[in-house]
Amino acid sequence: MKEDNKNTKQLPFIIAISYLTGLIGIRLAVLIAGSANTQFAKVAQMGGKPDQAFSIGRNIILFGHHIHHFYIGILLICISGWFAIVESKFISKKTTAILYGVGLGLFLDEIGLLLTWGNYFSGVTYTLSILIFGLFINIIYFHRFWKSLKDDLFSTHSHPSIESFLLKNENIINLIDLFSQKTSQTKQVGLLFSAIIYFSLAILILIYPKFIRYWIGGLFITHGLLVFPRVTAGQNGDKS
Repeated sequence: MKEDNKNTKQLPFIIAISYLTGLIGIRLAVLIAGSANTQFAKVAQMGGKPDQAFSIGRNIILFGHHIHHFYIGILLICISGWFAIVESKFISKKTTAILYGVGLGLFLDEIGLLLTWGNYFSGVTYTLSILIFGLFINIIYFHRFWKSLKDDLFSTHSHPSIESFLLKNENIINLIDLFSQKTSQTKQVGLLFSAIIYFSLAILILIYPKFIRYWIGGLFITHGLLVFPRVTAGQNGDKS
C-alpha cells in the first residue's frame, strides 16, 4: 500500500520531468540546427516529397519520406503503453514513465505543425504544451486542493431546474449538432467553440455562484496562455 501511494506521486513527477526535458530538448535542437527552415522542411510544408531517398542530418529522410520527430514520440508512447499494460518484468515503471514522458514531449513539440499543416512555430504548440505541463503539476502537487474543491462544489447549493434543463433538454444537443454540421471552416468552428465555452462558464457561474472567483481566474489564465505564445511565435516568424 505504501509503495502504491509513493508511485502515485513519484511516477507522475517522472513523467512530467521527462516530458519537459523531451519537449525543451527537441525544440532547442531544432532551433540550433535550423531544421525547420531547410529545403526539405519547405518541400514537406508544400506537400511535396524530397528529391533524395536517404539523408541523415538536420532532417531525416528515409525512402524519400521526411521523418518528423513526432513519429518517434508516438513510437515511444506506444512502447510505454504496451509495457504498462502487460506489466513486463524486464522494464520498470520508472523507465516506462520516462519513455512515455519523452515520447509525449516529442509529439507535443510538433502538434502545432500537424494542426496548421506545416507551421512549426505555431502558437498552438506553446499553448497546448503549457496546458499539459500545468495538468501534470496539478496532478502532482494540487491533488488535495482539487479534491477539496470538488467536495465543496458538490456540497454547494445548486439549481436543480437549471441542471435538469441543460442535461435533459435534447433541443440544445440537436442545436449544437446542427451548428457543427453547418460550420465547416476552421475559423467558424473556432468561433463556435469559443461561444460555447463562454456560454458554459456563464451557466456554471449561475449554478455555483460561490465559485465565481475560480471561473473568472481560470478565464484570465486561459486567455493569458493563448496570448503569450502568439507573441513568441510572431518573434520566431520574424527571425525566419
